Parts: sequence; structure tokens; C-alpha cells
Amino acid sequence: MNSLQKPEEIYQHILTSVSATLKSISATKMTDEAEELRHDAINATKKIQSSLVTELHSLERNSEWKTFTIAFYGETNAGKSTLIETLRIAFNEDGKVQEHQRFKAKKGELDAIEKRLTDQKAHCAEEHARLDAQLAAITSKQDALAADGQQIQSEAATSLEKHYAKYQVLQDNEDEIIGNYAELLNQIGTLSIQLRTKMLKSNWQLFLSILNRLPEQSKIVSLKKKVPEHKEELLEAGRQLQGESDQIEISVNDWQHKIDDNQKQRGLVEDDYKKAKTAGELQQSAMKHSLVSLQDDFNQTGSELTQLSDGAIVGDGRSDYTQSVNEYTFTEGEKRFAILDLPGIEGKETDVQEQIADGVERAHVVIYVSRQATPPQKGDDKELGTIEKISRQLSQQTEVYFLFNKSVPGPRQLKTPLIDEDEESALIKVDEVMADVFGEQYAGHKVLAALPALIANGVFYGNKLANKQKRFLEYFGDANKANQMTHLPEFTRWLSTNLIVDVKNKIVASNYRKVANAIDNTNTKVRRLYQYFSKLAKKSNANVEATLTVMDKTVATYTDDCDQLVKRNIRTFESDVRKKMYQIVDNGIKNAEFKDTLKQELERGAAECDAKLQSDYVATTKKLTDELKNIIKRFQRYSEELMASSNAEISSDIDVNVEFKFKSVVDKFAIAGALLGFILAIPTGGFSLVLTAVGAALTIVNNVLSALNSGYRKAQQKSNINKNLEKITDQIRAQYSEHMHKQNDEIIKSLNDVKKGITDSSKQIEAGARMFRDLGRELDTLGTQLN
Repeated sequence: MNSLQKPEEIYQHILTSVSATLKSISATKMTDEAEELRHDAINATKKIQSSLVTELHSLERNSEWKTFTIAFYGETNAGKSTLIETLRIAFNEDGKVQEHQRFKAKKGELDAIEKRLTDQKAHCAEEHARLDAQLAAITSKQDALAADGQQIQSEAATSLEKHYAKYQVLQDNEDEIIGNYAELLNQIGTLSIQLRTKMLKSNWQLFLSILNRLPEQSKIVSLKKKVPEHKEELLEAGRQLQGESDQIEISVNDWQHKIDDNQKQRGLVEDDYKKAKTAGELQQSAMKHSLVSLQDDFNQTGSELTQLSDGAIVGDGRSDYTQSVNEYTFTEGEKRFAILDLPGIEGKETDVQEQIADGVERAHVVIYVSRQATPPQKGDDKELGTIEKISRQLSQQTEVYFLFNKSVPGPRQLKTPLIDEDEESALIKVDEVMADVFGEQYAGHKVLAALPALIANGVFYGNKLANKQKRFLEYFGDANKANQMTHLPEFTRWLSTNLIVDVKNKIVASNYRKVANAIDNTNTKVRRLYQYFSKLAKKSNANVEATLTVMDKTVATYTDDCDQLVKRNIRTFESDVRKKMYQIVDNGIKNAEFKDTLKQELERGAAECDAKLQSDYVATTKKLTDELKNIIKRFQRYSEELMASSNAEISSDIDVNVEFKFKSVVDKFAIAGALLGFILAIPTGGFSLVLTAVGAALTIVNNVLSALNSGYRKAQQKSNINKNLEKITDQIRAQYSEHMHKQNDEIIKSLNDVKKGITDSSKQIEAGARMFRDLGRELDTLGTQLN
């Protein structure tokens, strides 16, 4: 790759090379029969190319050529963000320095608000006490006036009770006088009635009344003399009662005045209490509002300070807390590097996995973070394990580390040494497993306790980390002591002095390896396709060889069957004619008639044999054609099954989404032509040869004795029959043998096209295998140039 002006040109160089290679391979000519499979193979290579192009574009888009980049990668809740937050503090990352400055400024604001809040609370307490004292004084005055009022009311009640008692006595006296006066008047009235009654009863009584001689009249006079005395007594009693009533009124008014005066004073004091209380409440409300406002400011500022605390990027235990790749840039002396905080690899969402992939592509070094001093777990048939995930995602990296982030939840768990012997031994096993997975890419393990390191170095307020920091400081008394025990100083020294060295060459090597890995991944697919097609070609060749062997055996059997058919029919012909002629001879026939009769029988037998031969040939040829059809069908079916099985294996193993189609070059026209050749090969009219042989070979030997002796004649006639049949059948066999060889040659010639199609079926697969082989070799060459 020395021809590149800039290393960044590697992506376009590879894309151009791959495109040219595919164009060259795609332009390779194949037989017409292999064109369809070739088209499928080209489609597969194009899809593989498309996948490679997508990956290279992704690598180019995510590539980093200026800043050495380290990705912290691992399972959810492994402590990646905790570690990175600690490193931001340790290396004085610009963003973290600004955050600390804002934290310090906000802490000053909070302290000022807290002082004002404390002062305001003290002032509120003082004012509350002053108001309480003022209200207490007024209340005391109210209590005194209330006591005075009660005293006045008590004295008034006592005084009025005396007046009311005296008034009651005078009232009773007046009532008694009134009663006596009424009784007097009643007596006078009663006597007056009695006097009037008497006067009305008799004149005498009237007369006596005129003379005032009636006893009633003297009693009336006596009683009337007492009336003035009683009136005076009544008037005196009334005057005394009125006087006492007037005295009561004067006393009531006097006491009422005192009571009213007391009530007035109490009202004035009550007004003073209400005014003082209202004023105090208004003041308290204003101070409370001010206090609430200050408390709100304090809470708001405290909340803002909490948000400015370190650890904002640290997870809270929930899955997929980190949803995106966060980048932090550091400067250590003249070295500049970046750290990527990747989401946990167990994230389910597609966008999370894409974020991880992009981050891994961008990084030049990956540090795998784990809370366990054990190798990543393996998966099963149903689900990939952690080791398989990291193997796939980190296979392109040039430098991979394992970081054991020791879990230290409290100060008592932070000890020296940081890890025990069991964990040390477990980490040796981790190195072995990781080295097996990544080979020379794996560079070893590191140990760190990120959480206590963050607690020892960070600034916190109002959160769990603040509480943890308080506990750690109370336990150790010195943050620096705890910090040393976490191994953070050792890790930062290693990071800045050992890891971040020769960064320019590391960046180029890392990015080149990713491209080489992309090519190798692509070539793995190509090589797998080549392996599948090679295996398929081997099975297909075996299928072709087996099919051709079966076809040859079937044709040979057919030839034998035809030979046997001819022999059988000749034997039948010979036997039938002999039997018929022997019967005629035995019945007696003259020599003059014998020749014609023999000829007739031969011709009759020949006709029957010709018909039977035709029928047998048709049946035998049909059997042959059916067997050949079945052989070809089996060949095609098995070929299709081989291709379907191979497609299934390819589909489950390689993501090309192409179904390779097997084109049967043994088409129906070739089969039909071959079968037509078989039909034409049937020796129709073949027994014209027999008839010709009969006419040409028939000879009759006459003897004188045959005419004299019938027994001798019959013997001679049978001898002629046998001699003629032997001669004729020999000629027929010879002629049919020559005829059948010619016909067999025609049959074999007719089958050649079918056999060629069967053979070509395997050649198209071999051609596809060669295409993938050639592409794999070209990709090997490109990959070698990058290493």
C-alpha cells in the first residue's frame, strides 16, 4: 500500500480493486448450459461485494486518523462509565475541569444562601420571641382587667342583693297593707250588700236603716273610720318602696358605669392585642415568605450543585443506561487521545448495537471491562454468549485488553492487595481464554477499583456518591490513601506512558487491520461458497458417473433382450414350421406338392413371427424408454435435491440471500429425440429378410426311392424340412446380427446428447466453484497487501 499518497485512501483503493476483480470474473465466458448458474453466482458475488462496500463505507465514516482513540467496552453495569468519569478527573479533561469550576462557583452560591438562610432563621426566631413577649404583656393586662371586672361584678351583685332584699321586704309590707286595705273595703262592701238586702226584705228593716239602727250600719261606720288610716299607711309604704326602687336604680347605674368602664378598658387592651398580633403575623408572614424563598433558592441551588457533581454519566443499575457512544478528549503533555464510553453489549435495541459497532470501528484500542475476574461466558445453541459477541465485535481490533473492575461497595472492602490469590489465578485463566479468542491481538489484563477511585477524587453533593464519599473519608481519613489502594495511579501511568505511544503507526495499523478484517470476512463467505460448490460438484460428478453407468447397463440389457427376443422368435418360428410340416408329412404328401406346401408354411410362420417380433420389440423398447426416463428423472431429482440441500446450507451459513438454481441441460427435446431414435431402431419389416431367405434358400432333394417307399419318402421329406430350416435360420441369424449392430449404433448415437447434457450438468457447478475460487484468490492477495 506504499502507492497511496495518504493512508486514508485505503478505502477507495480496496473498493476499486474489488470492483475490478468482480468485473473481470463476471466477464469470464461459460457454456450456455452454465449461464443460469453463472448468473446466480454473479448475483451472490455482487451481494457479497455490496456487503463489503457497506462495511468499508462504515469503516471510512467511523474511521479516526488524527486522534488515538480508546474504547471502553463490556457488559452492562461493568463500571465503564464510572472508570471513564474517574479518568476525566485524573487527566483533567477540559469538560471535567469546567464542570469542577462550575461546581465550585455553585458551591459558593450555596454557602452564601445557606448563611442568609441561617441569619434569616435567627432573625425570625428573635422576632417571634419579641412578638410572644408583647402579646404576653397584653394578655397579662387583659387578665388583670378581667379580674377587676369580675371583682366589680361581684361587689355589684352583693350590693344589689342587699337592695333587692330590702326592696322585697318593703314590697311584702306594701302587699300586706294593700291586702289589709282590700280586706277592709271588702268588709264594707259585704256589709253594704247585706244592709241593702235587709232593707229590701221589709219595710221595717228599711225603716230601721233610715234610723241607722241596723247593726250593719254601725259596723260600716266603724270600718269606714279606718279607711283613711289604711290609705295613709298604704301611701307611706308606696313612698318607701319607691324610695328603695330609686336607690336600686342609682346603685345599678353606678355599678353599670363601673362595669362599662372596665369593659371599655378591656376592649382597648383587646384592640392593642389584635393590632400587635396582626402586625406580628404580617411580619412573620413576610419573614416566612423570605425564609421559604431562601429555602427554595437553597434547594434549587443544591439541586443544581447535585447535577454538577461528578458521576453524572455513571449508571444507576438499570439495563441500557448508556444509550449512545460518549466521547471524551484528553491531553497528557503533548499527547492527545480520546476515550469512548460504549453502551453495554447486552443492549437489546438495534440502535444500541449499531452505536457499539460504530464505536468499535472508530477505536484503535479496545479495553474490555468486567466486574468478574472470570472469562466471558460462552453461549449455547439458542443464544450467543458474551465470548461469541466480543469475538465478533472485536475481531477487527489490533489491540485488546481485559480490565477487571474490582467491585468495592464500601470502605471496609477496599484492601491491600486489591485482589486476592483466587482472583489472581482466575485472571491467568482469563488471559488464556482471551488469547485463544484474539490471538496476538490480546495484550493482557489490568486491575482497578473504579468506584472508590471516583469517590476518592470526585466532588459530590446531595446524592448517594456524596454519602459514600463521607463514609470513605470517615473510614480512611485521607482520600489520597484510598486513591492509592484503588490502583488508579498505576492505571493512569500505564495509560499515558505505555499504551499511548507510537500513536501514528498504531492508528494506521488499526485502521488497516479493520479493512483487512472486512476483506477477510468477505473472503470467508467466498471461500465457504467455494467449499460448498466444490462439495456439490463432487457429489454431482458422482451422480453423473452413477447415472451414466446405469444408463449403459440399461442399454446393454436392452441389447441382450433384443438378441434373446430374436433367438426366441426364430426358435418359435423353427419349431412351429417343423411341427406343422411333420404333421403334414406324417399324414402323407406327394413330393410334387411338398415344396409348395413347405414354402407356404414357411411364409405363414414368417408372417406370424414377424408380428410377434414387432410386438416384442415394441414392449422391450417401451421398457427401455421407461427405464431411461426414470433414470433421467432420478438424476434430475437427486441433482435438484443436492442443489436444494446446498442452498439450505449456504442460507444458514452465509448471508447472501441468493438461491442457486440448477439448470437441467437434459431437456425434454433431447430425451424425446433419443427415444425417437430407439423407436426408429425397431426392425420393422424385419421378417422380409426371413421371406427373402426362404425364397433364396429353399431346396428340395427328390429321390427315386421316395416314390416307391412311403416311409422312406417321409424320412426324406422331414430331412428336407430340417435342412431347409437350419439353412434358413442360419441366414436369418446372420442377417439380424448385422442389422442389430447397426441399430445399436443408432441407439448409442441417440443417447450421446442425453449423456452430454448429464455431464454438462456437473460442469456448470464446477464452473461456479472456479468463479468463487478465483475471487477468493484475488481477495487473499488484497488482504496480504494490507498485512
